[in-house]
Amino acid sequence: NKVLTAAVVFRDENNSVAFIKVEEENLPVFNFASQGQLGQSVIILGKAIRVKDVNIFARLGLVSEIDDEILILDAPFSKEINGAGVFTSSGELLGIARTNLKNQVFILNPDILSKLLNDYLGASKP
Repeated sequence: NKVLTAAVVFRDENNSVAFIKVEEENLPVFNFASQGQLGQSVIILGKAIRVKDVNIFARLGLVSEIDDEILILDAPFSKEINGAGVFTSSGELLGIARTNLKNQVFILNPDILSKLLNDYLGASKP
């Protein structure tokens, strides 16, 4: 176990997304999942920073509905879930968890995540 230092290099408050940069070589990477399937099991991993503590959490859920390319999850609702990574059972990133006013948990459209990443990469070039 090794402690690594990271810096936030990009933040999008509208989508509860931040990118961090770690100055380290040979780190493991994850792959992006191509798309979610109805009934698919997912694992939501996140870290909620509160005033007095930090809560690292894992939640299990299922893709319960697909509506206009938005994947709605059957997962325990909590506001701290916003911005957490949603992974398939094989460890691929399916998207970023969000909540809505109906107390539903859904996955931020992967196209939005890809656009944010491309915006960051384009802005970071000299």
